[in-house]
Amino acid sequence: MKWRWLGLVALLCAGCWNTGTGEKVGTIIRLEKTGVFCQTWEAELIRGGLANGSGGFSTLFHFTIENRPDLVAKVQTYINQQTEVKVRYRGEGVTFCRSDSDNYFLTDVVPLAEVSR
Repeated sequence: MKWRWLGLVALLCAGCWNTGTGEKVGTIIRLEKTGVFCQTWEAELIRGGLANGSGGFSTLFHFTIENRPDLVAKVQTYINQQTEVKVRYRGEGVTFCRSDSDNYFLTDVVPLAEVSR
């Protein structure tokens, strides 16, 4: 019986446990809508490496866009234009079926050219 209560509390707390915020710079290379019951937009940002001519290895950052059509539209535009961007995100500790991306959720995306000004 106590396991049911623990499961219910964990379910109710999904999305309540913020593990931090951050920013990353790179080029968004993938955006797709996924999920059967919990549909989200999943994306990847490539950072550094051969993509920008530095000669090093690149790294990928996976993130989720949740219930934000405005951000999805921006990301689609930046993918089509191959624009280098700065993404701002938040991390969550408990998400259950809301994310395929290590629990990082996009909060804002800005072209790097606008950030430098």
